[in-house]
Amino acid sequence: MGSKIEFTSDQQEVIDFSSNNMLVSAAAGSGKTTVMIYHIIKLILGKKIPVSRFLVISFTKASASDMKNKLIKELSKQEPTPFILEQLDDVLTSDVSNLHSFCARLLKSYFYEVGLDPAFVVLDEVEVSALKEKSLIKLFNQKAQEGDKDFYDLIEIFAKSRNDSGLKNAILSLYDFLCSITDREKWFEQTLNNLYDPDFRFNSAAKVINSHLISERNRMLEDVQKLIDRCAMLDQPKFVQYLQALDSKVKQINPADDFYHNAKRLENMEKMPAIPKQTEENVEIYNQVNTLKEDVNARFKKLKEYALIGEVNDIADSLVKTQKYVYALYSLMRDFENIFKDLKKERGGLDFNDLEQFALKVLDNPIILEEVKNKYDYVLVDEYQDINGVQEEILSRVSKDNNRFMVGDIKQSIYRFRLCDPEIFLDKYNNFRNNSSV
Repeated sequence: MGSKIEFTSDQQEVIDFSSNNMLVSAAAGSGKTTVMIYHIIKLILGKKIPVSRFLVISFTKASASDMKNKLIKELSKQEPTPFILEQLDDVLTSDVSNLHSFCARLLKSYFYEVGLDPAFVVLDEVEVSALKEKSLIKLFNQKAQEGDKDFYDLIEIFAKSRNDSGLKNAILSLYDFLCSITDREKWFEQTLNNLYDPDFRFNSAAKVINSHLISERNRMLEDVQKLIDRCAMLDQPKFVQYLQALDSKVKQINPADDFYHNAKRLENMEKMPAIPKQTEENVEIYNQVNTLKEDVNARFKKLKEYALIGEVNDIADSLVKTQKYVYALYSLMRDFENIFKDLKKERGGLDFNDLEQFALKVLDNPIILEEVKNKYDYVLVDEYQDINGVQEEILSRVSKDNNRFMVGDIKQSIYRFRLCDPEIFLDKYNNFRNNSSV
């Protein structure tokens, strides 16, 4: 390619790879983006794939512009054949862009599918913030005039320094978060029902807490058993007997039981049995057993705090009461969203969330989806760790079964404030690692 860059064997393997999906996970400074650029160049030169057949996505305009410049630089090093010259001409108008620019182009092409004015503009963050604040003021004035009781209850719940900023922030946080979720209505209903179910057998949060209790129980049992084996080897029957009693106490946390029953056992657990007396002959083993006892005591104390011991009977009632206010907050958020939509419509503008949501609606049309999918031979994503659920859904839809190439580093998830979901990266990483075909 005329480049002086020397790649490692792993990097070269990635550059040469073209037969299936690939996820490249590498640390900062390892040249992930450069490798992706050379992977594209290799496909252009080796397989004569036109640059117009690539969809290359980043998460900032600056990085997309940088990738285009790098492609032009590398292509300019090649012999200026008609094919190469054509690619150089096409790079600037190619689908190498940030995700929102791709969505905007998609909507400009298929605006009729979702009833958009093709002359729509993309609002910048300053405009969006101003419209959000205007929407909140209008919403709060309406609710105040209506004398909405839930509204005033929520203001009190989220009160900060005797103003309504706490509730405003809660509404915006919920709105922004739900905009990153696919099928958010279904997700909200399921999540609310699971998290606020007063029956601890089915409550999702209770299951997580119970799982932690069981994990800690198993760790403690491993430590106890190791010391039982050591005491038995040193012929210390009194300490073996003591540790067996300790073992039985730890086993009161039962993996077969739910959160409520295990929390109750923790709450009613008796004090540790007395440790055998120290003698000149057993100083070392006594100290080891005593250290373990103190460690187990400390762990039980933390578990009781974690499991809200002393409050278990009140939790079910609190869940029912809290669920009511979560619904009220959700309803308030929907009212805010409707006002916000109207204000954006007056401006003839869309924000980033609109671009993503309308893009998904466009791709709901199977004919359009097939057209878009057939446009690209390869779909590549830089900084894949910064993706969220809606964005992943968009890219999954426009991809084929074996044409995705993603690079990222879970430790570099810098756009968490934009509600990216690093779990998407981790899930795909684990899935690919366990699948020999990718």
